[in-house]
Amino acid sequence: MTAFNATFAEVVPVGTDFETASRRIAGLTAQGGTRLQPGLAAVLGSAPVRPDEVHVVAVICDGELSDADYAQCQTLVHAGRERGVRFIPVLIGDGVDAQAAWRQAFGSAVPCLDLSSLAATLKATLTALRRRTA
Repeated sequence: MTAFNATFAEVVPVGTDFETASRRIAGLTAQGGTRLQPGLAAVLGSAPVRPDEVHVVAVICDGELSDADYAQCQTLVHAGRERGVRFIPVLIGDGVDAQAAWRQAFGSAVPCLDLSSLAATLKATLTALRRRTA
């Protein structure tokens, strides 16, 4: 898992046990100055290429991006889709107000009005995606 704001950092490496991952995720805080493109580029650049798997990138954001960042992300999303990557932007908090811009850049946006339902929202979205790609 990669966290992003003005910069990005891998917070939960692949293979991290559940308890450690939970602690690290619980320690995340909103810091403002969101710039997604560098983190998204890093995630896509390190994505495993396995023909028997579908790579899914979930972006959970509580705010808006700049117009330039949306445009750069849209370019990355287009290139990622050509490689079979699927994107799920989940908008929480004030991010819900920016659904139109997220839809334009990512092709979709999933609002999550109640933070306590974030896991259920992500699970339902992944389940729907699995049905469409099966």
